[in-house]
Amino acid sequence: MPSLVTDQMDDRYGRARNRSVDRRIVFGTIAAVVLGVILWAIFSGWGGNSVSVSAETTGFSIEGSQVSVDYQVSGPPNSEIACAVATMSRSKAVVGWKVVVHEPSVKQTRYFTEQVIAIREPNTGYVERCWVVEAR
Repeated sequence: MPSLVTDQMDDRYGRARNRSVDRRIVFGTIAAVVLGVILWAIFSGWGGNSVSVSAETTGFSIEGSQVSVDYQVSGPPNSEIACAVATMSRSKAVVGWKVVVHEPSVKQTRYFTEQVIAIREPNTGYVERCWVVEAR
């Protein structure tokens, strides 16, 4: 039977801690992290049917406030693809923006030229990104 002095000393210096409480906290934290990772994987589409579309600006020309942007798009054949084409000023501000939808084609890589009107003096033109249009 422990003495009163020993109990007081254990309490004072933490030698008689209840380790089951510490383990519950650790296991609870680990379970919450694992559950968070599983939910992230489910809702972010990790491993899902995501379709890859890549776009690359191949050139541009400027005539006043009109920018002609040349670009290529690689994506799944027979898919409708939309692209955001933009113009930028010297101060890196977007001064023109246009979303273009391209009809399905049997080719995987296609080349396009789009005209974008800028609201201020443009310095460059580029394709921001492209994506597959979802079926309606």
